[in-house]
Amino acid sequence: MLVIAFDGVLFDTLDERARAVFEALRSEVALLDFQKVRAVIAGCSIVESVRAFALENSASGALNSALDETVIDLACLRAERAFATAVTHGFS
Repeated sequence: MLVIAFDGVLFDTLDERARAVFEALRSEVALLDFQKVRAVIAGCSIVESVRAFALENSASGALNSALDETVIDLACLRAERAFATAVTHGFS
């Protein structure tokens, strides 16, 4: 059985993806707002969202530490792992 789903068509995963990105970046970005993450992640992949927040916040100086490529990659992996864990438990 093959199920192809687009966000919001079969399952609404926007909040779970936003939560995963928010949690992955919370320790790196000082003033991160969940609603802002939710607004940006719509239409973007997890990796695109993490990179967008990293670039935006490094330009504004809202970072707790220097965000280099390694930190960005680790944040992407944390977000993807958190989302994968949420998916394995299913959605209502």
